[in-house]
Amino acid sequence: MLSSSKKTLARIAVGWIACLPTTSCRVREDPNPKTFPETGGAMPELFGRDEHGAEFKLTNLRGKLVLLFFGYASCPDVCPWTLSLLKAALDQVENAKDVRVVFVTVDPERDSEEIMNKYVNEFGFPDQFIGVRPTSLEAVTKDFRLMVERVALTGTVAGGYYAINHTSTILLIDRRGNLATRFWPGADPKSIASALRVRL
Repeated sequence: MLSSSKKTLARIAVGWIACLPTTSCRVREDPNPKTFPETGGAMPELFGRDEHGAEFKLTNLRGKLVLLFFGYASCPDVCPWTLSLLKAALDQVENAKDVRVVFVTVDPERDSEEIMNKYVNEFGFPDQFIGVRPTSLEAVTKDFRLMVERVALTGTVAGGYYAINHTSTILLIDRRGNLATRFWPGADPKSIASALRVRL
């Protein structure tokens, strides 16, 4: 019998991958680690609106542990899979009330407040999951040194859709707002859970 975490992984992966069968979200990582904030260094400020339309500032989460990830709601593979891994990791942490998962869209043009609200609730941990539409995608891309590339999709099935290749690193931010560590795509939920436990 599948555990609740494994059921979540399977359900979300199948559901979201099926939604846009001709698209894909390619992982973009810069091989030069100097493009990322140094571990232990202060994270840049991030301004935006959450899935309810309320003002969001990353610094307002000081005192919490933050798992920060960039993606977009119509991403059919990398984004939902990564978020389901984070859900699986949180399921392994007994006292995770001080952990927040912050998903920042790199596609604010399509990711409306309504879509972000639906997306947040899809993953089963809305009390800890915050969907953010940044005030300025350009500023976020620059400040967090992201790779964001829009790719037009052609063909009758695609119907004018576009995909976005983007940096998919997960950033763990400590209670003081500093970068604690990074997780790469495909990270084991157990390693994420372990990193959270030692900091709670």
